[in-house]
Amino acid sequence: MKRSIVFDDPDIKPKKCRMDISLKDSLSYQYAILSAILKCSPAAIWVVDMNDELIFMNSVILNELNIKTIRQIDSDMKNEMIADSDMVISTNLKLSYSKPLVFGQKERMFDIQKLRLEDFEGRVLGMLGMAIYQTEDKINAQKVEYLTYHDSLTGLYNRAYFDTKVVEFDKSDMIPVSVLLGDVNGLKLTNDGFGHVVGDQLLIAIAECIKNLCRDHDIAARLGGDEFAIILPETTYEEAKIVEGRLKQKIHEIKGFKITPSISFGVATKLYPDQKIMQLLSVAEDGMYAQKFIEGKSLRKSLLSSLKQSMKNLDFSDEDSAVININELIEKISKILKLKKTQRRSLLMLAEYKDIGKLSIPDEILLKIEKLTDQDWKIIKKYPEVGYRIAMASKGLSVIAEDILYHEHFDGGGYPRGLSGDEIPLNSRIIAVIDAFFALVNDRNYRKKFSCCEACIIIESEKGEKYDPKIVDIFKKILLDILKENGYENQCLEDLVENK
Repeated sequence: MKRSIVFDDPDIKPKKCRMDISLKDSLSYQYAILSAILKCSPAAIWVVDMNDELIFMNSVILNELNIKTIRQIDSDMKNEMIADSDMVISTNLKLSYSKPLVFGQKERMFDIQKLRLEDFEGRVLGMLGMAIYQTEDKINAQKVEYLTYHDSLTGLYNRAYFDTKVVEFDKSDMIPVSVLLGDVNGLKLTNDGFGHVVGDQLLIAIAECIKNLCRDHDIAARLGGDEFAIILPETTYEEAKIVEGRLKQKIHEIKGFKITPSISFGVATKLYPDQKIMQLLSVAEDGMYAQKFIEGKSLRKSLLSSLKQSMKNLDFSDEDSAVININELIEKISKILKLKKTQRRSLLMLAEYKDIGKLSIPDEILLKIEKLTDQDWKIIKKYPEVGYRIAMASKGLSVIAEDILYHEHFDGGGYPRGLSGDEIPLNSRIIAVIDAFFALVNDRNYRKKFSCCEACIIIESEKGEKYDPKIVDIFKKILLDILKENGYENQCLEDLVENK
């Protein structure tokens, strides 16, 4: 039975013609089939000769790149096409990989294959390459596979993938293998004080440090929450401790956070084939918590120190320019009120950390010269609650958390709860007067500073409204004594005495 085929010749009107089947093995017949395949194929196909020269590209490439000849192809695309030709030709290895390429003014993902090209007598002619667009189904499948084994926040491997690698290493005789188990310090404090968005940014930054320091064959994963784990193949305990030190240093150097990032690690090493990785993780976990316990006091001190430094960067006050400092003032007020030693200590701590919530206020509001908008005030009025959450999340500050929360006025016009009179904790009433004084005697973006006498007169004019009258009277008496001791004899002092 004879078959009919179609020849595609641009200069001749296509028409059916009959060819004897005996010609099916002829070179012309094979050429016709190959020509049709090259024209119809959706794949980009090219040939590189033994001199690394492109000698053939099918019409798909020419059309997509909007060129007419091989000479017009750009260098980046050409380099990709001829890449690996020496290896493919010399080893006869079929190379397969996926890669995004800019093709037809659009970046697309391609599956690429390269193999050695030989004639019918086995003579090597060069390399043939083929690139096929990845289908949506394949791209989606790859996305699903990626999400299945990667943590969506940090891009590290997730717990599921980590567990599969644990099984593989348990079956392997490879030794030594070390594991690092790490727990981020201060993540709860960051989440509570500055929001989970900032907490997520901290985790991402730490994950980037881990990625950058790990080798290609290391397995780094986020196991969940604030916990990270790393499997280090062919790594001794001593080498793992070096990695630990480098990671801790790099993480400590991360910038852009109100709290200096830090992490505690535990390390364990597999020395015998029958040891299980899960056992190592248990040992590493014990080491990690032991480190946290040993460093607990210094860690809390470090967290408070970084918070204090961040607050200092926001503080525009110059206590040295005043005739009295906060600690001295608190001591004198505490003595008159006959406060217990523990309350006096909490007052001193409150004076230091009362504005810790301001770390959550954007700089553009804190530094604003113009009148604050209603939206600005909404943000500002949230900072006592933020300060309360930060203090509650910090063991060293939890004792003053309630006092930080209250920015109330004596007449009930303050926030956040509208408390009045004795409903407001005593510490908060004392700090309200002290804080107002030091705010008034320092420059602000929107005004010049007042003198000590002027500041006291302003505060006295608002006693019974903003401030507790009893505390204002005690403060004024102390200030008068100090001013007299320092030789202040001027009209301002006389006005202050008259207002007594």
